[in-house]
Amino acid sequence: MTSKVPLRAAFASLAAASLLALAACSSGDATTDSAANGPASAAAADVDLAGAQKQLDQYSQPFTWQSPGAAFDASAAKGKRVVYIPVDNSIPFFAPISNQMKEAFASVGVDFDVCDGKGNPGQWATCIDDAVGRQAGAIIIDSFTTSSVQASLDKARAAGVKIIDGNNGDPGTVPPAADARVSFPYSLAGRLVSDWIVADSGGKANVLIIQSPESGNVPDVVGKGYKAELTAKCPTTCKVKVVDVSFADWATRLQSTVQSQLAADPSINYVIPIYDGMSTYVVPGIQAAGATGKVKVATFNSNLDPMKKMASGGAVSVDVGSSQAYEGWAYADQALRLMTGQQPLDDQLVPVRVFTTQNVDKLQLTREAELSGEWFGDSSYKNEYKKLWRVG
Repeated sequence: MTSKVPLRAAFASLAAASLLALAACSSGDATTDSAANGPASAAAADVDLAGAQKQLDQYSQPFTWQSPGAAFDASAAKGKRVVYIPVDNSIPFFAPISNQMKEAFASVGVDFDVCDGKGNPGQWATCIDDAVGRQAGAIIIDSFTTSSVQASLDKARAAGVKIIDGNNGDPGTVPPAADARVSFPYSLAGRLVSDWIVADSGGKANVLIIQSPESGNVPDVVGKGYKAELTAKCPTTCKVKVVDVSFADWATRLQSTVQSQLAADPSINYVIPIYDGMSTYVVPGIQAAGATGKVKVATFNSNLDPMKKMASGGAVSVDVGSSQAYEGWAYADQALRLMTGQQPLDDQLVPVRVFTTQNVDKLQLTREAELSGEWFGDSSYKNEYKKLWRVG
C-alpha cells in the first residue's frame, strides 16, 4: 500500500469488503515483544493501580465542554464551499462526521459536499481536483495520508484552497501538504485501554496486541498508547506481544492468528485489536482456541456492533471511543477559521470516553444514537461552537 490508512479510524464498524478496498498491498504478519515484559505471576509492587483507576474514573463520564479556541466572526465564510473526502464513504464510521458537518456549515451559510474516496488513491486525487475546479474554499481529507495525494494537494494549495488533514495521528502535528489537522487523541485512547487492563488484572496481564501496520495511527495508538501505558503503569508484571495483520488480511488471517497465538501461549489473558472492527474476527479466534471466558478483548473505536457485543456479555470488555459527531463540528470550526484568515487550532479537544459493562447498559445502542453522538454527552457543544462563530 502506498498510503497509510488510519481507520479509527479509525476506524469504524469496518466491513471486510471495505477493508480490502483500503489495502492495496499487504506488509505480511510480524511479531514483536515489548520491554514491558515480566512473569505475570510476579509481585505487582510497582504497578500503578491508583493512577490507572484515576484515569478510568475521569474518562468514563460524559464530557464537559471546553472551548478549543478564541471566538471569531465566521460570517466572511458565507457562500464558500467545503468538500469532505473520506477514505471510503461506505464505511459507517464517516456518516456521523459528515452529517454533523452539514448541519454546522449550514448554520453559517457555507455550502458542503461529500466526495466518496471509495478506498482508491486515484479517486482521492480526483475528488481533490474536482473540488479545486468547483472553487472550494477548503478541502478536508479523512483517514488517508497527504503523501498519497501530494500532487493534487499541491495544486489545490497553489489555487488558494485550505487543506485539513483528518484522523491521521494525534492532534498538534500537521503534515507538510496541509494547513491544519483535526483528529482524535489516539495516544490518550490507547492509554485508557491499557489503564483498564492494568486495573482489571491487578497488574498481572499477558497482552496480545494486534495492529495493522499500514495504518498511520499505529505510532500513536499502539506505540504512545497501548504499549507506553503498560510500560508505565505495569513495568515488570505485564507481558506484551505485538502481532501484525494487514487490513487486507482481516477476514482471512485474524481468526487464525488469534487462535495460533493463544495456542502458543495459553497464559495470554487479554487481546487488544487496534480497532474494534477487528473483533468480528478476533472473538471467533478466542472461541476456537477454547479460551472463552479466560481471554478478554479490550479495544478502541466504540462502534455500534462491538458496543452491542459488550452489552450482551460478550468477549469485548472495554471499548474506548472518541465522538465522531463532535468531530464534525470540530472540522467545521477549523475550516471556518482557515477560510476567514484565522490561525488554525492545534487541538480541537475531541472528547474521549471509556465504555465498559458498568456504563454501556445506560446507553441507547441504536444507529440513531450512535449518529447523534449522545453516548459521549448532550449536544450543547453545538451551540457553544455557534457562539465561537458569533452566530449563536
